[in-house]
Parts: sequence; structure tokens; C-alpha cells
Amino acid sequence: MIMAPEIAISGTAFLILLNDVFTKNKMTNYILAILGLAIAFTFACGFSSTQASMFGGRFIIDSAAMGFKFIFITTAFAAIVFANYQSTKTQFKYLGEFYTLLLFSLTGMMFLVSSTDLITLVISLELSTLPLFLLSAWQKHKMESMEAAVKYVLLGAFSSAILLFGVALLYGLTGSMELQTISAELPRMPLYFSLAMIFAGIGFKITTFPFHQWSPDVYENAPTSITSFLSIASKAAGVAFFIKIFFDMMGSFHQDFQTLYLIAAVVTMSFGNLVAIGQKNIKRFMAYSSIAHAGFIFMGLLINSPESKSAIIYFFIAYLVSNLTIFGVISFVETETGKTQIKDYAGLSQKRPLYALAMLIALFSLAGIPPLSGFLGKFYLMNIAAKAGFYWLVGVAAINSTISLYYYLQIIRQMYVVDGEENFSGKTPLLFNLVVIALTLGTVLLGIFPIKF
Repeated sequence: MIMAPEIAISGTAFLILLNDVFTKNKMTNYILAILGLAIAFTFACGFSSTQASMFGGRFIIDSAAMGFKFIFITTAFAAIVFANYQSTKTQFKYLGEFYTLLLFSLTGMMFLVSSTDLITLVISLELSTLPLFLLSAWQKHKMESMEAAVKYVLLGAFSSAILLFGVALLYGLTGSMELQTISAELPRMPLYFSLAMIFAGIGFKITTFPFHQWSPDVYENAPTSITSFLSIASKAAGVAFFIKIFFDMMGSFHQDFQTLYLIAAVVTMSFGNLVAIGQKNIKRFMAYSSIAHAGFIFMGLLINSPESKSAIIYFFIAYLVSNLTIFGVISFVETETGKTQIKDYAGLSQKRPLYALAMLIALFSLAGIPPLSGFLGKFYLMNIAAKAGFYWLVGVAAINSTISLYYYLQIIRQMYVVDGEENFSGKTPLLFNLVVIALTLGTVLLGIFPIKF
């Protein structure tokens, strides 16, 4: 059954919930979550080269859908490992419910990338988003965390309302909820207001300027494991939704939106990189780095082709291994010291040289230094922009990459040049170390041996 990965994830979520009710064994919940993700990943690998559909074509799998599902599952696996490690030394409680909500969010994302119907798309998007509202407020003993979560909920509600308004207008104009039917019956002029509403709603998920306002506060104050999940899986789900609407459904009108993509790319990447320079908190810093990378994604949307989808998926995979490596090190430092300022990383190379090296490689990858995976990810997107004839945009992207290298070097300087007072002497679980090592190796190897979907 092609829905086996989704069934494995949702079934695991219910199993953890029941286990938490009757036994409240934290280790059992953790093992169940890891096993459920491993089973789902195995099923997904079995369908990696399959093209099939269910429910009259409303649920499909293809190479692009499977690429996104691998991204979601891998990110959730790392987030659960990070959360389990932090729970051993910090006030991180109710892990059973935490794993359950995270897996339900993952289920929504996986259904989203296989949906070809507006109703299931919207429901899947909301299923993936609503658990994140609760998870972002998990550290309820911190007032800042609760304040950030309230902002996230309010802005998320507004974005969902705007998105649903756009979808309702689209249904009113076409009389159908199926993407293929809508694509065949699209009127031309009344369509743009509806699509503007949909673009604004999805822009919230992708952290596109000016719909990014929630991300700095939430990234800073949410648990680090959820911040890592938000920065990759949530953004990838928004991009998948965007591709469904503006690529698959609106393919015949693609040229009409190129100017919008150009503006979004330039403004978003420039804003994110410039504001990141002045940040002192590393998680807030990563929020603006994430906004900047959202701008790069729009370069891949300038041509509607399978090559564009492949470039975007590879970019997310490269972004995944680099970003998760950084958040793994952030989890370690935050758990051992309780601090999240960039200056707190002073002397990390002397006390924990392997973590400092992993952070160094990941930061260089995000900056686009060859031969790391981040370089190829940006190169593929720039290649799409060049093929579309926008060579000046490639120049803007190169300038922004140079700016990003400057502020990434600030962290590297703290780790390798500045002497620190922290001991960083705490022990970390074996699986946590293996995840960080695997992600670091992935950052290097995927740049040398790239994969395509």
C-alpha cells in the first residue's frame, strides 16, 4: 500500500499516546518514536522509484513527493533525538505528548505532498501546523516562550484565514477542488486576487518577507528540537504546497508570476542576510538565516520544469544536513550551559573540538563554500535563474552568499579564536553523537556525490 509510511507514522503516534496513558515509560516512548520513523523511512525507500495513485488520483506518489517525505522523516528523527537528550538535563517534560504531536505534524506534511485536491491539501497543511503551535510553547515555565507561542498562534490563524479565503475564491471561480480540473478550467483575470491570498498564506509557512515576523521570536524561544523542525520540515511543507498550486495547477500561467518570484527572492534573501549580521542570540540568528535561504528557494521557481523541482528538493536536503548539524550543536551547548548567545560558544574548539568542527563545516555549507552540499544546493538554484535569463539575480545571490559568510564567520571566530570560560564537560548519548556525525558526513558527501529526485 502506497500509504504505508503515513500509516506507520500516525499509528506510532497513537501507540505512544496509549503507552503514555498506561505506563508513562519515557524510554519506551522514545524507542517507539524512533522505531516508527525507521519503519516509515523503510517503507518510503521501497516506494522511492514508484509512481502510483489512490482514491481516484487524489493521493499520489512520485519522485518529488518521496523526496519531500525523506526530508520530513529525517528532520523529525533528528528533532526527537535532540528533544530526548535535552529532557535528561533540563525542564523538558511530557515527552509522550511531545512525540505524539510531532508525529501528527509529520503525518500532515506527508499527506500534503501526496495530495492533489484542495480540500486535502488545506487539511493536511493545518494538521501539520496546529501541533506546532503547542510544541512551540512546550517550555511553559519560560514567559518568553509563551509570548512567542501566542504570536505564532495569532499570526498562524491570520495566515490560515487568508489562505482559506483564497482557496474559497478559487473554488467559486472554477467550481472544483481537484487541481487538474481547476487547471483546465481556470479563468484569467479574476484569478489573481485569489492567488494573492494563497501566496500570502503560504508565505507565512515559508517565512517569506514580509510574512516572516513570527519566526525570530518563535525560533529563539521554542525548544531547540522544535526550532530545528520548524526551520526545515515546516518550510519544506510550505514549499511543497506552493509547488502544488503555482507549478502543478498554474503551470500555463507560470510566466505571469515570474516578476513576483524575482521580487520575493531579492527582498527575502537580502533582508534575512542583512538583519542576521546584528543578531546576538544564535537561535534568533538562525531564524534570519532561514529567512535568507527562503529567498534562494524562489530562484528555483523561475522555471516550471522537473529540473526545478529536483533542484529545490536537493537544496532542502543540503540545507537539512547543514542546519540540523548546527541545531545539534546548539542543543548541546544550551543543555550544558543554559545559554544561547553567540558569545557563549567561545572556546568550544578547545573543549569539544569535534562539535566545533561539525559546526564549522555546517556553517561553511550554509554559506555556499565548495565542495560542501550547500554550495551545490545554491548552484543548482542559481543555474535555474540563469537558464531563465536572470543573470543579475545570480549576481545578487552571490553577493548575499558573501554577506552570509561574514556573519557565519562571527560564530567560527568565537569557537576558534576567543577563549571561553564554559567547560562543556557534560556527556551526550551515543545516538545523539551518531546523528551529529552522520549529518556532518552528509554535509560533506552530498556535495561530492549529489543525489537527485
